[in-house]
Amino acid sequence: MKKLILHLAAVFFIMGMFNIGSIQSRAYYDNYYKVPKGGEFVYEGFVYRVVKPIKNPDSFKKFRIGEVELAGFDPACADKYTLENPSIVGTIEEDLPYDFVGIADDAFKGNTNIRSFGAYGCTNFRYVGKSAFEGCTKLEDFSTNRKGLATIGDRAFYGCESLNEVYFTDDSLKSVGTDAFANTSQIIRVYTYDMSTKHASKINKLLKKAGAKDVYFIMDTPKKEKTKTKIPTASDFMKKLSKGETFVSGSLSYRVVKTATKKQRGEVEVIGFNSSASQEDMERFDPWNYVDEIGYECYDVVGIADNAFKGNQYIKDCWINETKIKYIGKSAFEGCTQLEDVNIIWSKDFSAIKARAFYGCSSLKEMGIHVNTVKKVGKDAFAGTPSKIKVEVENMNSKEISNLKQMLKKAGMEKARYSHCKRIA
Repeated sequence: MKKLILHLAAVFFIMGMFNIGSIQSRAYYDNYYKVPKGGEFVYEGFVYRVVKPIKNPDSFKKFRIGEVELAGFDPACADKYTLENPSIVGTIEEDLPYDFVGIADDAFKGNTNIRSFGAYGCTNFRYVGKSAFEGCTKLEDFSTNRKGLATIGDRAFYGCESLNEVYFTDDSLKSVGTDAFANTSQIIRVYTYDMSTKHASKINKLLKKAGAKDVYFIMDTPKKEKTKTKIPTASDFMKKLSKGETFVSGSLSYRVVKTATKKQRGEVEVIGFNSSASQEDMERFDPWNYVDEIGYECYDVVGIADNAFKGNQYIKDCWINETKIKYIGKSAFEGCTQLEDVNIIWSKDFSAIKARAFYGCSSLKEMGIHVNTVKKVGKDAFAGTPSKIKVEVENMNSKEISNLKQMLKKAGMEKARYSHCKRIA
């Protein structure tokens, strides 16, 4: 009798589990499939508003896909990266029976966290609503890689003072509302794909009428035309900076070490993080090969200045990867006590680590040097670092490794442990 009771209990438990699963499945179905027009739901950290409900959601044969617009974030679900770099990548169209068609009026108005926004792989993205990004003062770029964006509403990017890049595909954009680009960056660079110069000229006029100050174009795979229309390009907005002048781009600040001309690129060195860099920005130093976010498009990054990051308590990683950087300056990372990992990889012009460059970096555990061009390591460059740093070397012969060991030991890295990857042909 006892066994029978146990068997019955097990059967009822299993039936109950199936029932609970059925209820949960139905709740999921209703939450996404049966939302009325104007209703909202949360998906992957974003709030979507239904602009066209699913028709006959219970009938497979008469089933019709609905449409949604992006209405904002759901802070409870969105992580920090999503809040700063929101992007719609077409997954809602893949996972749910909705086409993503636009960004709602006021969707992100006044948000001071967003730095970059992208709509990628969304097949029916058609509009950016009124004041959708108004007052997003840290927004730097907006992009879409799909055809179809036709309308940008009034004041859509009003007051986005950092906005300096937009990306458009084909000749779809027809309307840009009043003040949509008022109070944005001095120069806006427009990247295009599969667009005619005739349409680019039209966009130039639309953006100017909407409040943009200066606009120029970089065209990828432009449409073939019998007669090309003249449009503003990077060379029309060359700003010549004198040697020693400084400027900000992204999270970093730079100093000009060689002036640029229309025929010759200039050179700059990194002098530190800018005042608006977040803690997350500062945790990893990984510079670009060139500066391309200020409208000049003519500077190679060739060095890290003396004292550039001295005393910074946020940097954990330093990557000098496939850059034109030639040197790390005196005391550049001195006292960066959180710095754990330094890598100099595939940077064939790199030649010098100057005096006290990493002095007092008490958490430094690993270093990768994958270039055979280092000629100088300055006095005390690694003094005050841990005694047994792991150093991985690559693309060096035995003589080059021996010379590097001597330089590092003399600079304070006395008991480093080396591992060697063979030279890649």
